[in-house]
Amino acid sequence: MNRAWRTFRRRAGIPDVQLRDLRRTLATHALAGGASMAVIAKGLGHRSTTVTAGVYALVGETAVRAAFEETGQRLLAAGNEGNADGQTKS
Repeated sequence: MNRAWRTFRRRAGIPDVQLRDLRRTLATHALAGGASMAVIAKGLGHRSTTVTAGVYALVGETAVRAAFEETGQRLLAAGNEGNADGQTKS
């Protein structure tokens, strides 16, 4: 597999990168994008989410902050639904 990848990479002009690096990048971006650990584990062929979580559970602080901010905005929007003046309900 590595020889085939190396040949393909050279012909396509792709920089020297390992397949496992691409796999890790894909999993990290999928996790940061909101994919569940179960979906990522299945996509990577892991038998257990424990393996996946051990390797890919580290998500950047920026992604965590963005996810919480988005959730906060959704909660605020849900609280304002049906409230004509846009004020939150007490």
